Amino acid sequence: MLGPQVRYLEGQFKDKLDVPVEVISMQDYGMMNGEKVFKRAVSLIKE
Repeated sequence: MLGPQVRYLEGQFKDKLDVPVEVISMQDYGMMNGEKVFKRAVSLIKE
């Protein structure tokens, strides 16, 4: 999970890593909604 401020690096991470990479939504990041971000991270791992 990447913060929205570094979303431009998403492609580089996806190219180099063999794990899911996703940018945290700006709304969840700004509202510090850690629970929602955590649940999304877990769902990415399970996919």
